[in-house]
Amino acid sequence: MSGNQIAFDLALPPRRYIRRQRAADDQVYAAVCRLRRGGHEVHRVSDAQHCVDGALLTTAELIRKAQGA
Repeated sequence: MSGNQIAFDLALPPRRYIRRQRAADDQVYAAVCRLRRGGHEVHRVSDAQHCVDGALLTTAELIRKAQGA
């Protein structure tokens, strides 16, 4: 094993952490989608990502309006 491979392996987070992070991301997507779609579940990741992106855009617009922009 080369020195570069060892450094790369050490730089990666543990798989356990990655799985937990993905599960947390999925929960966030689902929660935002329920809010944006009136409580309906969303089953496709692309739909969930679209909901999250929309929520972030809406939040940014509200901040701009509050700042008088």
